[in-house]
Formats: sequence, structure tokens, C-alpha cells
Amino acid sequence: MRWDVAHRVASIAAVHAHRDYGIDRSGYVDVFTAIEAAGIDCMAQVLPRLLGMYVAPKDDGPAILVNSGQDEIGIRHSAAHELGHHVLGHTSRWDEDPFARWGDGTWPDEEKTAEAFAAWFLMPPPAVRTAMRLAGVQATRSGGDAYQIARWLGTSYAGTVRHLVNVRLARAQQANAWFRIPPTSLRRAAQGRADGPPGHVWVLRPCANGAIARVAVGDRLHLLLPAEAQINIPGGVTCVRGPEDALLPGAQGPAAGPLLQVTCGLTTPDVLTGCLADAGRPWQVTLAPMPLRHGVAEVWRSGPDQQRPGE
Repeated sequence: MRWDVAHRVASIAAVHAHRDYGIDRSGYVDVFTAIEAAGIDCMAQVLPRLLGMYVAPKDDGPAILVNSGQDEIGIRHSAAHELGHHVLGHTSRWDEDPFARWGDGTWPDEEKTAEAFAAWFLMPPPAVRTAMRLAGVQATRSGGDAYQIARWLGTSYAGTVRHLVNVRLARAQQANAWFRIPPTSLRRAAQGRADGPPGHVWVLRPCANGAIARVAVGDRLHLLLPAEAQINIPGGVTCVRGPEDALLPGAQGPAAGPLLQVTCGLTTPDVLTGCLADAGRPWQVTLAPMPLRHGVAEVWRSGPDQQRPGE
């Protein structure tokens, strides 16, 4: 099966899965909500040699096991890949690193369609357009744009670049050039003048007002807001660079603004609030810390909308 055929099959299957499992296609896709809605048992454990595993109904499933040793982005992709096996009616599978296992391009058809499903499920076109709006990107013109879109989608940089071609928001020639950009350089450019190798860097503009940023410890928040904006920083977030430091000579990146960092003190969702200078317009972004994906899924939380009453 050619990859273009696999993507056509997967894109249709993803649309049906979003509908069947009650997933809103216009924003961040919570794959674990879909897995629960599908009646699939889910567990995360450290798996030294595997990214994930799918157990089909005929083998006492359905069940999904993902490698909790990955970061949240990797776990989400692995879970969506295994969900793809279920939706597409595949047999039980165990998945190692596909690019190491089938690096010569001889991916089995079931793995091609499951991999394509993960992309279309996590990045449906309406969600991609929402991510572009929140990132302040009208058209993807650089690897930096793709990197910021990936932050709001909760997907990898490489996977997002590939999928932008699928949804016709980037050309293959552009994607090939963006692939050659080291992710570290994208993060450093996004944060501007600051010391230390950052985790992921979110560039937050006025257009992110009202959004939920699903962050991890070590993530940095580069605030590109009007200079007169008054910002209230929640607990669990520290200031790496203040607005006065951002104006020093040699500042890098698209502009320079305050730089914050998420710490382990952010254990529950909290709100970064501000008042923009123009007409006292309020601005806020909810910072939702990523849960510990380990053990059975019933004990996980995926953000403020996933908390149970009283918690």
C-alpha cells in the first residue's frame, strides 16, 4: 500500500472515530477520552523495547498499553497509533520504533494506516486551523511557525511538519527544508535572549486569549504582549527574564518579551492573567500541567476539563 492510499483510508477512519467517540475536531484532541469512550482498557508502563501495544477483542481485549517512558507528546502519538489499530479492525500488535524497525520503507500496510490514523486523529484540519490562530500564524512560512502550531496541537514537530503537507498548509519542498532545522535551535529562537537549553517554548500573543496551554515542567512561556500589559503570574511559574532584560542589546527571536518557566510547583491548572493596554482588555491563558501517565488510565487527568467534581 502506498502512503497516499494509507492517508486516504486513515483520514476517513479518523473522521468517523471523532464522531463515534464524541471528539471535538476544532481544538486539542484528547486521545485518552476517545479510548475511554471506545471502551478500551488503557495502561501506561515503562516498556524498554516497545512504544505501545494493542490487544484485539479476540485476544481478550480491546486494550492498549503505552510506554510511559516517553514524554507526553510521544505517549499521545503512541496511544493514537494503537487506537488506529482498533478503529481499523487490526489484529493484536506490538509496536517498536517504526523508523528503526522499518527504516527501509517496507512498512506493513496495517502499520502505515495506523500511523496515518494517528496524524489525522490528533491533527484534524479544524484543529490545525485553531492552533494556527492561537499561535498567531496566518500561513506557515517557517519551521518556527510549525513548531508553535505543534505546541497547541500537542504533537511532535516532525509529525506536525509532515501533516501540514497532508492538509495542504505547506509544500513538500518547504517541509523538507524544515526537517533539517534542529529542534534545539527552534526552541532557542522562540525564547529569545536567555540562558540554558529550554524545554518546549510557547510564544504567547494576544490571540491566545482564553486558550488552554497544556504544559510540562521546564516549558517556557515567551509573552509577546503589548509593552504596557500588566501580567499576573500564577504559582508554580517563575520568571526567567523580565521585560527590562528583554530590551538588552542582542535579543534574538521574532521580538523580545518576558520569559516564564513552568516548575514542578504547578500541580493543578492555574491561570496566567493580564490586562492589555488597549482599553484595559483582559487576557488570560489557562496553564494545565500534564498528568503522570503511569498505571491505569482511570487515575490520570488531562487538564481542567478532565477533573472530577470536588477535586
